[in-house]
Amino acid sequence: HDQPLSRLRFLKGPPAHRQMVRSVLGACGIATRRLEEFAPMRSSSEEQRQGWLRRAEQLGSQV
Repeated sequence: HDQPLSRLRFLKGPPAHRQMVRSVLGACGIATRRLEEFAPMRSSSEEQRQGWLRRAEQLGSQV
């Protein structure tokens, strides 16, 4: 997604998250408890993207 999170939540809401969890992650055998969002990408700074990568690594190490 390359939209502000507030707009995504307003336009798509939880059904989009459910679709991602069930059809994509579920099909890969990945059980989820929560969904973490990193957006918007286009207007993000390098520092912000590096922070997202650190956060994703932290979340991945908890699996």
